[in-house]
Amino acid sequence: MYKYETPDPLPEIRNPLARAVVQTLSAPDTASTRTWKLNYRDGVATWTVRLLRVDKLVRLGNVQLREDEGDDDDDRTIVVKLNGRVLERAADNADALWEQELGGGLNVLEFGTSSGQAWKVYMDRPM
Repeated sequence: MYKYETPDPLPEIRNPLARAVVQTLSAPDTASTRTWKLNYRDGVATWTVRLLRVDKLVRLGNVQLREDEGDDDDDRTIVVKLNGRVLERAADNADALWEQELGGGLNVLEFGTSSGQAWKVYMDRPM
């Protein structure tokens, strides 16, 4: 007779991110923007967006962490990557923005804490 054994539970993945705002812009100083508000209550950690040819820049800001994930500042450092390259925070902006030009084709924006699960936004921009 076959005896069923319950598998070990999967390790819990910490996801301290609460919300973030992703914008695409046609030029650095333009009012022409499209905005996506990401929230952990969406129940996902990956989003897919089809961009327009005029979308030339991506901006990430208003990244907020959940309050119930401890207070260790080293674990709460936000890391942002675009297509695998780490982005530096904009020095002249108090809103903790990251901004970078987009290439044609698929672009992947990843961000999260150094010790937690990363959120990913796949952005497909026509060439």
